[in-house]
Amino acid sequence: MKPKKPGFYIMMYLLLVLIFLCLFVSGGLVISMDRLLSYKYAPHKLKIGISLMIMGFAVLIGSVKFMLWGMREMAGNLDGFFKNLGLKSESYAADGRHYHGEIDQRKVDIYCKPVKNRQYFGDVRTINYIGHSLDIHISGDFKTRSSIGKIPANDNTSGKLKTFLRKYLKEKYVEKYGGEIFEYQDYDIYALDPDWILKLIKDNKIFDLLVKIFDEETKCIRQHINVTPDSIHFSALTNLRYIKAEIIDFLVCSITQIAKNGENLRNQEEFTS
Repeated sequence: MKPKKPGFYIMMYLLLVLIFLCLFVSGGLVISMDRLLSYKYAPHKLKIGISLMIMGFAVLIGSVKFMLWGMREMAGNLDGFFKNLGLKSESYAADGRHYHGEIDQRKVDIYCKPVKNRQYFGDVRTINYIGHSLDIHISGDFKTRSSIGKIPANDNTSGKLKTFLRKYLKEKYVEKYGGEIFEYQDYDIYALDPDWILKLIKDNKIFDLLVKIFDEETKCIRQHINVTPDSIHFSALTNLRYIKAEIIDFLVCSITQIAKNGENLRNQEEFTS
């Protein structure tokens, strides 16, 4: 069975809310207006009005339960994309999922949840589905910090985005931990240890993985790789309409390989020093 899109649940919820409003308002009108009902039913207008309002509240309660059920269904639909990894799953942030376990003796934590854009037009609030955030954490012993990002060259706002990325890296990393920001090929890189990260990504196998990870074929945007002393964190925004289990498998496998090479490189440097 094909998973339903978020819009289906939202539309059904709004329909139920509309039914509630119709019943509740109708009940109020029946009670307050004398000539709304025919002569036959006029003596029972209080019972009829209250009954309509009770039915409205019942529909409202049902709509809330339906929305909560829909959120659980949407979260459960994610499991199919991660089934090949053999990880345990649990609820995360109400409508998301947390997958955790071990792959190649490394601790793995993956978080995936919908991202929504809320807009207000006066007193009216609209919620638009933007995509799903994807965060992959692979454990490792790196003893350093680094960050790798890439701004699409064909983006009309690439200049502004690059400036924003540099400012973000400076405020989040340089001002807090030290280190420096530089460019390598098409990537903007922060590194506490520039020699280590350059040795890592200049390896042909790792660089080829980076090219594929940041490629549009992964059906992701805003890809970013962060290295902390004890893990590598890949973050991106994806969409359930386009993502496939094979893409998730590739991303997890690739980040795991980068973690292996990065840890081995760190161990080699410590052995020779």
